[in-house]
Formats: sequence, structure tokens, C-alpha cells
Amino acid sequence: SPGTKLDVTTVANTAGIRVTAPNTTSQSFGATIAAGTNSSDYAFNINNAAGTGILRVRGDGQVGIGTTSPTTTLEVVGSSIKLRDSASGTYFNATDTDGSHNAGYFMRSGSNNWYTLVDVSGKYQIYDGDAAAVRVLVDGTGNVGIGVTSPAETLTVSGTGAVSGKFAVMSTAVHG
Repeated sequence: SPGTKLDVTTVANTAGIRVTAPNTTSQSFGATIAAGTNSSDYAFNINNAAGTGILRVRGDGQVGIGTTSPTTTLEVVGSSIKLRDSASGTYFNATDTDGSHNAGYFMRSGSNNWYTLVDVSGKYQIYDGDAAAVRVLVDGTGNVGIGVTSPAETLTVSGTGAVSGKFAVMSTAVHG
């Protein structure tokens, strides 16, 4: 007997349900699913044959792939995410449309937290979240700062350094 109001059982290589929308010049929906509006309501839930959750769309708008309890707008749990477009290149797109917030990516490995971002003034940063410090900065003119946030030259470094191998400085001017 069915365990739900609609229970469809199929055989291998056969679609259980197929919804086809007409090809029109106006808006058309293949299917609309409505659910409650909180995190315990599920508008859409896909499990594998063993009952393990694969994809879940919650009533509060959060989507989980590989998790049944997403904690943000889109949460993907797995070994990696692959974007592929061989024709024109592929990019992650982090956009702040009104320019009032930084836009970038957060990365964590264990307890190490890093960001790569563009700040509201248009400077590209590699930011150490644990130390709350900008480690590398590229400003709008192309000047690069390592350990500084306002590079005055093409390359400005604050701190000590080491070079293994050849290092050349080419200049006709002498700076003190």
C-alpha cells in the first residue's frame, strides 16, 4: 500500500514522473512545489534507494546537496565541487551589486581561516582570518603590498625576507 498520497513505483531506466511544460513565448512552469516556510518544512527532498538524503530544499529557502540539514543558502557536502565550461572558461562569481560590502571567498582547513576578496575600495586581498590581517594586497593601480595595506611602489614589502637562488634589482636610480 502507498505510504504517501502519491506513490509511484517504476522499473529500471524508466522515469517515475515526467512533467513537460509547453514551449511558449511567455513564462511556463514544469512544476511548482509549495511547502511551509521554516527549516523543518521540505519543498523538495531526494533520497537514494537506501534512504540517504542527496538533495533537500527547505521551506526557509536553504538548499543542501549531500546534507539533510543545510546551514546556509546553499551547502554542498562532498569531496569537491566542479564547474566546467570548456567553451568560455568557468568562474566562481562573488558579487556585491551596490559596492557596500566586500566580495570574495572564505576557505577553512582545520582551524585555519583565509579569505580572498575584493574590498569596497576595489583592492584585492588575501586575508588571514585567524590573525585578522591582510597578508597580500593589490591596489587599483597594480601596486602589490606584502605585509602592508597601502603599497607605494610596484612592490612594497614590510618585514624580512629570504631569497634562494638569483635575485636581481635593476634600477638607474639610487634610493636611500
